[in-house]
Amino acid sequence: MPLLSQFCKWSKANGLRSRLVPKESRGKGIGLFLESAEENTQDHLPVNGESQNQGDLAFIPASLILSRSRILKLDRDCLQTTFKAIGRENVSERLALLLFILYERLALEKKHCAPTTSSASATACTTHAYSPDGFSYADYIAVLPDVRTPVTLDPDTARGYLAGTLLLDSVCAKRKKLESEFELLSGNMGVFEHWPVHPTLDNFVWADATFWSRVLSFGSQWGKGTAALEQNVDQAQDQDQDQAEHAEDRLDVKDDLHMVPFLDFANHAAKPNIRWQVDADGLRVWGLESLMDPSQSEQDPGNTDHEVFLSYGIKPNTELLFLYGFTLQDNPTQFLTLALPLDEDDPFYMPKVHTLMRLGIPPRVTVYTNKNDGPEDLVELCQGLWITPESQVLLWIYALNEEDGLDAMIEEPAVKLCVPHESVDTGDDQDDNRNIEEVDLIDEETVGRLIMTIQGFKIATKAAVEATVPKLQIYPVL
Repeated sequence: MPLLSQFCKWSKANGLRSRLVPKESRGKGIGLFLESAEENTQDHLPVNGESQNQGDLAFIPASLILSRSRILKLDRDCLQTTFKAIGRENVSERLALLLFILYERLALEKKHCAPTTSSASATACTTHAYSPDGFSYADYIAVLPDVRTPVTLDPDTARGYLAGTLLLDSVCAKRKKLESEFELLSGNMGVFEHWPVHPTLDNFVWADATFWSRVLSFGSQWGKGTAALEQNVDQAQDQDQDQAEHAEDRLDVKDDLHMVPFLDFANHAAKPNIRWQVDADGLRVWGLESLMDPSQSEQDPGNTDHEVFLSYGIKPNTELLFLYGFTLQDNPTQFLTLALPLDEDDPFYMPKVHTLMRLGIPPRVTVYTNKNDGPEDLVELCQGLWITPESQVLLWIYALNEEDGLDAMIEEPAVKLCVPHESVDTGDDQDDNRNIEEVDLIDEETVGRLIMTIQGFKIATKAAVEATVPKLQIYPVL
């Protein structure tokens, strides 16, 4: 694989040290594999040594790791103009990373195309060679795969595959959001007008899917050692000029979301065999006992290629499919999400709808068969089944009726808006008062809120529901 080989050379030339090698993983695209002692070379980490300053399996320097702070400093005139048009303070971590990989991918495609059009959707484009100023990520961008998730599918195809599932609603909502965002950027703001190649919606959707399928959150690890990291950077900046310049290649503790070349080839497993750790200098990868001790491994003992796996988090197959485009045959995370729309024939339909919207509870229930698969605050629905507190509130509201003391009321607004009539200013205060009238606005704060009540108690918060409903001894049935 020429592109993969070129990527490996690029990453090593820029500070990567690793005992892991990217290879084809059967049915999973490219994966990372533990290199055998025979394959190890002097360019890699010692096989038997414990190199505390270089990590056990791999060390990826901060200069290779992409983040918002790094992208905003890169010498890319088109991107910097785009960030200025949006407003640098409005460029989120996601948007910075998304626009960067989108721009770099289009520039790379442009290099290999013949001149005809500036549209990225065409098979050819203008001829200027791809030679960006500053540090180049071209070899990394070149090996990024074409992500296939339900969101990247043609909308009609996605509807055909997902008809009758809750996943279809999520896919349609995500697609609509991306279309609106792309229209805002390309149409109203015109941020792509100065790009050598104008992206299409499909390009934008690809960049978003690539971002979500490869991004890592450093936030939890920053919390463990932020003070020490900041101290290290400050010390480096206080030293001579060369070291101060080197400090610019250190990770910024203000950044949470990162893309990590090389490590992002690692595939997902419910039981990972590697872990990673970050500091100001970069990211280090360590092997767990199941990888380092062959007797602990669940892989085929006769297989000398030991693939390493990360955990993308505790996710059911629907979420894995939505984000990454794959499912696990024996996924230990098992739960069921059921749509639970309110009955429009319910005489209290509108008060219930207003209450759920106010509480931010969607009309669906997630049921877990394993308490450890969900959040820590799961509540037991019945023996062997657990639901979230939000799902419990939904079931309670769904089951309430007049026999439980259910009622509704309009709560008077705390503030009433007033405007003066158009009239000649006479200077008379009494005339001014007579020229004031109340104005009705379709707004809860000015017209009043439709409030659901239970035995006279207002239900305006989750706490009110949890304090009132259990006393009624309601047992919801799915």
